[in-house]
Parts: sequence; structure tokens; C-alpha cells
Amino acid sequence: MQKTKPHMTTANLKTNLFREIDALDHIRLKEVYGLMLNYINKSSDSDTWIDVPDEHIQGIEAAISQLNAEQGTNHTELMQKYRMKYHQ
Repeated sequence: MQKTKPHMTTANLKTNLFREIDALDHIRLKEVYGLMLNYINKSSDSDTWIDVPDEHIQGIEAAISQLNAEQGTNHTELMQKYRMKYHQ
């Protein structure tokens, strides 16, 4: 990802954002799309975190870091494991 310059124009910001998005694979593109929609549709993201304890926020941030480092568990594999364990 490119670093933004301190005084970039709106047009330059949009162009750079487009280039970054255009280079994403389909999975990452869907993730960014969801993030952008959430960001655009919320009036204030900070309201979401007001009542969340610091320990939970730290856990969420750690989980996001693990997923970004591709250390997460595949949903299908996880569901198979627990379906077998609980016989569903």
C-alpha cells in the first residue's frame, strides 16, 4: 500500500484508492467492500466501541491481526470439527 502524501488532492486520493482496490484479489475485494459499506453507513464508528471492555477490544484486534497474517481457521473445517464433536 502506498503512503499518502500530506497534501494530496481529492482526485489523487480517489485515484490512489482505485489503484489499490483494483489490485486486490476477489476475496480481499469483498472484504474491503464490506468494510467500506460499514464505514459509509455508520454515523460514528466510535459509538460501537463505547461499551466494549478493553480486554475484548484487544482480543478482537489480535484476532484481526491473526487473520491478516493468514493464521485463521477455515470456517468449513471448523464447522466439520464441531459437527462431528456434537453429532449434528
